[in-house]
Amino acid sequence: MKKIALILLFNTNNCLKDICFDYPKCLLSVCGQTLIRRFVNQFWNYVDEFYIASGNNTPQIKQEFPIIDKIHFLDFDGKEMHGSGKTLQHSLIEIQNSETTEYSLLILEDDLVITDLAINRFIENKNPLKFICVNKKITSHDDAIIRTHQGFRFTKERNDSLTMLGKYIGVIEISFSIVNSMLKDNDVPEQYAEWITNYTNHMFVPVLANHEEAMEIDTPEDYSVVLHNYNIKPTKDVFNSSMLHFDQGLQSFVGVYDVIGAKVACQMGLNGLYLGSYQISSAKGKKDNEDFSIKESLDIARDIRHAGIEMPMIIDGMSGYQNLDELKYISKQISDLKIGGICVDDLADNHKCSMNEDFAPNLLSIDKYRNKLNTLRMYLPSTCKIIARTEILHITNNLYTICHRLLEIDSMNADILLPHYVKQDIHFLEEALNKISLKTPLMIIPSRLLNIDKRHWKKLGYEYVIYANANLRLRTEKLEQLYEELTIHNSISEKMLEPNILSHMYDFG
Repeated sequence: MKKIALILLFNTNNCLKDICFDYPKCLLSVCGQTLIRRFVNQFWNYVDEFYIASGNNTPQIKQEFPIIDKIHFLDFDGKEMHGSGKTLQHSLIEIQNSETTEYSLLILEDDLVITDLAINRFIENKNPLKFICVNKKITSHDDAIIRTHQGFRFTKERNDSLTMLGKYIGVIEISFSIVNSMLKDNDVPEQYAEWITNYTNHMFVPVLANHEEAMEIDTPEDYSVVLHNYNIKPTKDVFNSSMLHFDQGLQSFVGVYDVIGAKVACQMGLNGLYLGSYQISSAKGKKDNEDFSIKESLDIARDIRHAGIEMPMIIDGMSGYQNLDELKYISKQISDLKIGGICVDDLADNHKCSMNEDFAPNLLSIDKYRNKLNTLRMYLPSTCKIIARTEILHITNNLYTICHRLLEIDSMNADILLPHYVKQDIHFLEEALNKISLKTPLMIIPSRLLNIDKRHWKKLGYEYVIYANANLRLRTEKLEQLYEELTIHNSISEKMLEPNILSHMYDFG
C-alpha cells in the first residue's frame, strides 16, 4: 500500500518570536539542517509522497526543496488554520482529493527533533498502527499516553488513577480505514491528538524513545537543550544542502577558519559558514592583503567538507581572479567542494583589508566590474551564487554617489548585493538604503555593529547577516582566559569548564 507523510505546520511561534521572528518554526536550524529538511531526509526512503501543510508559509518552505513530484505543499488558499485539529482535517481533505489509491498515513509535527536511531526503530516496526512514545516527565500541556482496556489513549488529563506511559511526541502512523473514518467525522477538536484518540481502540503499538532521542521545540529553552544535545547529528541529506536560499527569512552565517569552528557552528544552529580572508589570514599568521590567496580559503573549505559538514559555505573571493587559468581552477574547486556563494569586490587595486582604519580603496569603473562578474558567471557552476561586494561606503559620504553605485550594481548579473560597511554609524547606512529600492537580496557583515538586533537588519531589507569575526574574537577571548589560568594557577578551574566544552571534544573531533 502507498505510504504518505503529512508534515503539519502550526503558525504559533509566539514563544519563539525572538528567534524565528520572520520565518516559520520548521526552518529553525539544527546541526546545519532545518527541522523540516531533517524529517524529509529521515523518512525519504520510507514514504512515497510528502504533503506539507504549509498554509501561508508556503513560499518560504518551498525554497527549502527543489521542485520534485514527491513533495506537495498544502497552502489552503493562503488561509491560516486555527488549531491543529482543523489543520489535520483540511489536510486530509486535500490529500483525499489528490490521491487515487488507498494509503497509510504518517503524521509528523513540524517542531520535532528526533535522532536517526529512534526514527529507524519506528521504521523497522512493521505494525501498521504505531506512534513514538517518549520516556520523560509530563508537563501540563503535554499529550500523555495511557493504556486502557480498549488500547492506548492520548490525554491531557492528570489524576492519580491514570498511569502515564510517556509523552506522545507527534509522530504517528494510521491506516487508510482510520483516515476514512476521520474524514466522515464532523466533531473535530482543537488538538489533533484528541481527535486521533477516538480511533485508538485499534492495535496501536508504541515505539519507545528516551528524552534525549526525541524532543519538541516550544520555547527558547527547548531550542537551547536541542543545540547542546550531542546525540543529535546531521541526517543524511537527499538534497543539495550546500546551496544558498532566498526569501526564507533572515539567515545568519558565521565566520570560521578551521574545522572545529565549523563543527561548533553546525551544532549551534547557524544557517551557514563564511570563509573570510580576515579570519583565515589571521589564523595562518599572514597579512590580509595581496599575500593572501583565495586558494587558502578553498583549502579550509576542503577540510570542512572532509569532516562531513554539508551546510552552505560562502568564500571571500576578494578581488576575484587574475587570469582565466586561475578562474578555471577556482571554478573547478567551487564545484567539487559545493561552495554556495563567492564574494567578489569592486577594488581596482590589489586586495587590502577593509578593517584597517586607513583603508581608502580605488574602485573599478562600473563597466569593468560588470565585465568581471559576467566572466565569473560564465565559468562558475550554476549552484554557486555571485555576491557583488562594493566598497563604495568606504570612499565617500555622498549619498547620491553611494545610491547611484548601488543601483548600478543592482542591475548587474549578481545574485546578492553586499554594500560592505565596517564603520559604526548605523544611521548613515540606514539613510543610504532607505533612499533606494533594490531588487537583489542584500547581505551585511556588521563587523563593528555586532550589537544590532537581527530584526533591524531585516527591516532594512537584508536577507543575510555574516558575523564574520565573531568566531575569531570569541575563541581568542576563551583562549586568553584559559592560558592565563594555566600560567597563574597551574591548573584549570571548575569555572572555566562550565559549560564543559572539553567533554564534547570527541563529539566534534
